Amino acid sequence: MAQIPIVPTFVTSDTSIPKLAQLSYAVSFLSDYGVRPLWHLEPTATPSITLNTWTTLNYPTVIFDSDGVSDAAGALIVTQGIYAVEACLQITAAGSDGMAGSFRITAGANNPHLAPAATIRFGLRAKQTPSSGGDAALCLSDIVPVVCYPGDKIVVMYYVTATRTSDANTNSSFKNGRFNRSFMGHFISTGT
Repeated sequence: MAQIPIVPTFVTSDTSIPKLAQLSYAVSFLSDYGVRPLWHLEPTATPSITLNTWTTLNYPTVIFDSDGVSDAAGALIVTQGIYAVEACLQITAAGSDGMAGSFRITAGANNPHLAPAATIRFGLRAKQTPSSGGDAALCLSDIVPVVCYPGDKIVVMYYVTATRTSDANTNSSFKNGRFNRSFMGHFISTGT
C-alpha cells in the first residue's frame, strides 16, 4: 500500500532531517512511478465474447504494478484515492456488428459512499465493426467517477451484438492484431 504523503511545514532556517525526508517522499510520490500507485496489465487468452452480454476480460499478466492491485480479473484497489484508467479492446470482426466497452467499479466493504457490491459503469465507448473483415478496436479512457477505497474492484468489460473473440496483439497484418490489449491505471489525487 502506498503511503499518501503529508507535506511538512517549515520555518526560516529549519533544517530538520525528518521534515526534509518527509518532503523528499512527497516529491517522489508525485514524480516516481515506483512509489505512486500505477498498474499496466495484459490478458493472456483470447476468450469468446457472448453476444448481447457484458463480459469481463481477465488481465492476469502484470507488466507493472507498483501497488499490488492485480487480481487476474482487473484491479483491486489498495490505496485510497482518485484514479485515471485506460484500456484497449480488440475483437476479430467478421461482419458489421455492434461493439462496446466500458469500465465497471464494484464497491468493497471499505467504501463509505457505496453499499458493498454496488456497481457503477463508466467510460463507455461503442462503435460499429467493419463489414469487410479486419479487427475492430476501442480505446477507453476515463477518471473513475468516485473515490476508490481499498477493496474496490475495477474491471474492463466488452459487449458485442454477435459472438466474437477478443483478439491478441499479433501484428499479423495491417488489418489484424495491431492493438495491444491492455488495462492501465494510475493514482491522480487523494480523496475522501
